[in-house]
Amino acid sequence: EEDIDPDFAEKGLLGCWKNQTDYMTTMLHLGNMMYFLSYRDNVTDALRPGETDPSKIDECISIDLAVIGNIRPDWFLDKRGDDTDVQYLGNQHVYYSDENRTSVPKLVKQWRKKDFASQYFVMSMMGNPPNRLENNATDNIPVEDTLHWPLILNIPGEGFGDDQLQVYRNHALLTDDDDDLFTLVQRYEAMGGVCGNARGGDDDASDIGPPVLEEEAYIPSDLEVDPNSWVSNEYTFSPVWQVPTQEMGDENDDDGGDDAASAAASSGKATTRVSDRLTVQSCHDTATNTIDLSFHFHDIAPSSTTALLPWMAIGYRSSDVCAMTPLEGGSTP
Repeated sequence: EEDIDPDFAEKGLLGCWKNQTDYMTTMLHLGNMMYFLSYRDNVTDALRPGETDPSKIDECISIDLAVIGNIRPDWFLDKRGDDTDVQYLGNQHVYYSDENRTSVPKLVKQWRKKDFASQYFVMSMMGNPPNRLENNATDNIPVEDTLHWPLILNIPGEGFGDDQLQVYRNHALLTDDDDDLFTLVQRYEAMGGVCGNARGGDDDASDIGPPVLEEEAYIPSDLEVDPNSWVSNEYTFSPVWQVPTQEMGDENDDDGGDDAASAAASSGKATTRVSDRLTVQSCHDTATNTIDLSFHFHDIAPSSTTALLPWMAIGYRSSDVCAMTPLEGGSTP
């Protein structure tokens, strides 16, 4: 409550100031566990970004996210997987708050990224690294001066909270000497510290997995996917990524789409082309009121270690809300 903006409150609105002047927070995502660490400033030993002293931690809470793992650093740039999409927007000039908290104009390259929910992120990457601004060749200069660092991330609340703008500063490359950044929780607990359950439960099955979204508590986002403006456009600039090529001729010829559709029609099954890599055939048995589904993957190689295809989940929404997790918790119908 101490962060509530009084000007917003007078208008009947809810807004918060997140001006961290006397404390600092760190989020660590380790495997399926997410930890939130809070620090308190010390007059004799001030906090600094990237703090690694566990004795300065004031509070630690955690969430077991179960199947949700770490996000790839390049997750915002491509559309690997199904039911995700990306829209490369090109160049844009924005105002960026630098290390001195001064707003300066920056050239950025922007991507919109949609995940399993119906909202999208906007990632702004540095367009002009220092070596380009100074007209330096890439030889004999620090690699940091050649990188397109992330600068601004627009984050949708996805029903759980407000939309946010996250600004990245103090960029640096990590080395093996920076492992202590990722052992903070381990060293904090070794000192006798405890990371409590953010949900306040007893670590039973109901306390494991993504946060539960209740429909009546759903907070609308201003970053909902608008079909009038969204265009799928994947372009990563990666040295190992190739621009997709469009084959001439029937778009179904490349993956046997016509053959699959013909076979489905002759068998009485309905065929749904989910994406270029997934086709679903369905058959409704009226006698038992059941549906038989078969999934056909195209151009997806099984795992080299388990020989299995990527995991997937199927659910039926109980409302028009397209959320990342089932409303009200539990399983989908």
